[in-house]
Amino acid sequence: MICKPPQSVMVRRGFTLVEVLLAVTLAAFIGAAVLVMLGAATSATAVQADSRKTTLSRQIAAERLGSLVRSSKRPLFVSADRLLLWVADRNGNDTPELSEMRLIRWSQGQQRAELVEAAAGAPPSPDTAWALTDDFGAVAGVVGSTLPSRALLVHLVELEFSLDTSDARTARRVRIRVASESAAGIDHAIIIATPRGVE
Repeated sequence: MICKPPQSVMVRRGFTLVEVLLAVTLAAFIGAAVLVMLGAATSATAVQADSRKTTLSRQIAAERLGSLVRSSKRPLFVSADRLLLWVADRNGNDTPELSEMRLIRWSQGQQRAELVEAAAGAPPSPDTAWALTDDFGAVAGVVGSTLPSRALLVHLVELEFSLDTSDARTARRVRIRVASESAAGIDHAIIIATPRGVE
């Protein structure tokens, strides 16, 4: 006689369809949660990288422009897009000469700041001198067309110069407003520097 095991003691050899579906659903939820967390971390990293890039650009602009102003004897002329500085009185005649001038100008078409100055150790020939009472707006045009220029800062949206007074001869501080584009929009920086020769 063959004995049948009781029905309550049946041996199970696999998973039921409900158990498999439950396991797959749970795994899908966990996978989706991990993907969301990785996406958020990647997005946060990209925002931080853009923020660091913007901060670094602002610091570079402030350092370059500020050091150019601080290392100068005094401002001679300012307009919204040009700043003419007297670097030093190298020959002691108390007269600004072409080889002693530095022009920082905004090139809107190329979206960059340009530095125009004589090459170190090579004064232009002939070296023209001007009295401190001359029109340095016209002199800035001569400097810009005579001396070599190079890019100082690139990828700018705006660059604007101003002084703390309307007369460059009595100005004590130079204010430079720089705007650059970042992923978050337009980033502005204001640099205020005092030339070393201002008393």
